[in-house]
Amino acid sequence: MKIIFSASPANRAAAYALRQAVFVEERGISADVEFDVKDTDQREYAVLYLQPDLPITTLRLEPQADHVMRFGRVCTRKAYRGHGWGRQLLTAAEEWAT
Repeated sequence: MKIIFSASPANRAAAYALRQAVFVEERGISADVEFDVKDTDQREYAVLYLQPDLPITTLRLEPQADHVMRFGRVCTRKAYRGHGWGRQLLTAAEEWAT
């Protein structure tokens, strides 16, 4: 397991793929709503990978002010829910943000 905090194209692509699968395909949210103006090339995402090619949970990092971070668009791939992966990512993100 590895957690990456990055705005790199590969990490953004992993986050976008997870959000597409969970929010757009599974929950039926319009892609125009799910992917908004906050999704820029500079935006950082946290992605938890079980293997280098298996991202399973993600969140969008949204700085609000000095020492204030909002976590948005949090989701976990359906087959991996209920195992605490999202909790691990949120805990790591809280530590990373401080």
